[in-house]
Amino acid sequence: IFAGRDHIAKLIFECCEELNLRVPEDISVIGNDNVSWSDASKLGLTSFEQPVLETGKLAINVLCDAIENNTQVQSKYLLSKLIERTSVSK
Repeated sequence: IFAGRDHIAKLIFECCEELNLRVPEDISVIGNDNVSWSDASKLGLTSFEQPVLETGKLAINVLCDAIENNTQVQSKYLLSKLIERTSVSK
């Protein structure tokens, strides 16, 4: 299961526990942010790490540039990094 945010993965872990499903033996779980669930690394959640600080800085710079130069905002892309832990079976 791919969770849009790590705190959603937490809910998936909790549901799995209630249903007696083991992570990763019965089901694999991947999160997406590596910041919104404090126990994620301790419980082994594999997650895509989002560059939160860089995203904020880029957003401010793009917005300021658009306002100062009266230009349209161009799409920008930042890479995320896969943090492999134990919530995915191999």
